[in-house]
Amino acid sequence: MDWPRATFLLTMSLHYLMNQAARVNCWLVAILFCAPFSESEQLGSHDRTTTLTSKPVSPVIDICTPTVAARHADQRATAQELAKWRGILSHMAVVTAFELTENQVREGVPVSVVAQLTGELGLSTPTLLAWLQVAPRTWARRKQTGRFDMLESDRLARLGRLVRRARNVLGGSEEAKAWMSKPNRALQDRTPFDVAGTEVGAESVFDLLGRLEHGVFS
Repeated sequence: MDWPRATFLLTMSLHYLMNQAARVNCWLVAILFCAPFSESEQLGSHDRTTTLTSKPVSPVIDICTPTVAARHADQRATAQELAKWRGILSHMAVVTAFELTENQVREGVPVSVVAQLTGELGLSTPTLLAWLQVAPRTWARRKQTGRFDMLESDRLARLGRLVRRARNVLGGSEEAKAWMSKPNRALQDRTPFDVAGTEVGAESVFDLLGRLEHGVFS
């Protein structure tokens, strides 16, 4: 018997078998780890169930949740801040006597428009207050509150519109000032300012300005 040859063949055979066994073990390990657990294996003991159910929350959620809440809080705070500043700015806004709105009239026109109108028309404050039918005591109260009532505000708005209309038709502030204070034959030799003290009289003054705008001189 050729012993060296037999030994070589036996060694090669054992080496082949060991390699096959190693491959089989690898497949078994892969199957064991990849195969799904059975219901009993998934649930396990009571301790394992407790451990699974008491698993801490993911740190990603713990970090993101306060961030989202803080973002919403910042948005609410920003909206409140904007609303507050809008209110402040609306009170600080300059109200012009020549462009008063209905809401401003209903809320009460600021007493500051008196200075605007007296400066535009070249009148004294008592003269304008008499035209508004505001007594001195009433004027003192209006200065304390800072606003006229709705009826007084409506008269001021009417006068402001009339002055603006006169400026546009006659060409400027100085022309409007002179025209408003000069007696007019079409108004029975009364000044436009005096006639505009009533609503009906103001309509007559507006009508006269309309005729002047279209070249019909009176």
